[in-house]
Amino acid sequence: MAFWNRRRSIDAMLAPHDAPALKKTLGWPHLMALGVGAITIIGCIVFFFSLRPSTQLYFLYWNIAGLVVYFGWSAWNSRLARGEETAG
Repeated sequence: MAFWNRRRSIDAMLAPHDAPALKKTLGWPHLMALGVGAITIIGCIVFFFSLRPSTQLYFLYWNIAGLVVYFGWSAWNSRLARGEETAG
């Protein structure tokens, strides 16, 4: 897929099809989103490490329990488990 191999700016994606559509650099909307995302992730990490160790451990247990439920439910209810598809 050529779309994923090159970066496109929002201007290029919204341009008419006959206009030159591809730009090889990131435009300001992408950089703005990247900055906001980075600040959010850094804020979450700082907040997490400011919690008490017992709270961090409960968070870990809660995430492990959620992953067990998520993957258990999806394995139990998959099309392959119900025989609707064959493996391979």
